[in-house]
Amino acid sequence: AKQRAGSKWREQIERALDKARVVILLVSPHFLASEFMLAGDLPRQLQATAKTGVVIIPVLVSSSTFALTSLSQFQAANSPDQPLDLLSEGQVNQILMQVATRAYDILATPRKRKVPPPTYFLGLSLENTRSFGRQQHLSFAGVDDPDRPAQWTIILGDNGIGKTTLLKALASLSTVEEKYALDVGLLRSFSSPRFSTDFEAHNRLATWPIQRNSGKLVAALQSSVVAGAKLTNSDSPSNSSTKQYYLTTSLRVAEGQVATSVPEFRTQGLVCYAYGAGRTAGTLTFGEAQKNTDTCYSLFNDQANLLNPEDWFIQFYVNATLRPDNKAALAYYARVRNALLQ
Repeated sequence: AKQRAGSKWREQIERALDKARVVILLVSPHFLASEFMLAGDLPRQLQATAKTGVVIIPVLVSSSTFALTSLSQFQAANSPDQPLDLLSEGQVNQILMQVATRAYDILATPRKRKVPPPTYFLGLSLENTRSFGRQQHLSFAGVDDPDRPAQWTIILGDNGIGKTTLLKALASLSTVEEKYALDVGLLRSFSSPRFSTDFEAHNRLATWPIQRNSGKLVAALQSSVVAGAKLTNSDSPSNSSTKQYYLTTSLRVAEGQVATSVPEFRTQGLVCYAYGAGRTAGTLTFGEAQKNTDTCYSLFNDQANLLNPEDWFIQFYVNATLRPDNKAALAYYARVRNALLQ
């Protein structure tokens, strides 16, 4: 219904599949002869979509070569030798009723969100970036196990020593959503880090003063991360579900080139609420919502409004006090209070 002349139909179909829980295909010779089918785009996209738990239901409208295509891996609502145009009206209604009932049952079931495994930085190396000249390495690993990330890392030092730069480097390697080959679907990966993509979009490249500019390699980041590990005593990064990755990003300012060496894996986006030594008081007032959705924005913009944890907690307290009959508000306030007291 949203397809109009001049619209980017491929992108609209991809976005629709990303949001879908059920896909109903009306299969006919014209459908199988369409450009999207012949090019292989739709079959690959459907295979990737099915891997995420989406149910694909082909409905065979008329006689076709459906059984000879890759779509035949999906169970059709009717047999290839009994397409809808060869059946009676009553039989057609019965098949469509079965499809509608199946779709209703799926949509009526609450969707289970698949949360990617946590990802932790093990270490970070910087070279020729701000206060860092020769390559220096910061370890985020635990004291007893170099392959196990620490739960907390506290960085202390005088002004100008590089504390903010380290946070900016970590934020530069944060993940972004990127569309990959249709056979792997939508992944969050490090293949388009902020350092090469979002920095240009947000004009952040200027926030990385280069210490030496000899026309050679002028700035470099290198990091190792662990994906799939849980920081509990019973779970060690040596488990089979845990993998270690290495990321490198280099920038040649003189040539305007960015080179990356990064893996593909599922991970959650980085949240970094921080600010540098030059930070001044913000203008965010009580109850005002944070408008910018960039979770690292305050680190790169000294004028960005900061969330006030005290105001945030007071809002929970006020909601719970003024609405004592609201069990959800009371329970949420208790959860936040207990979490802060632990």
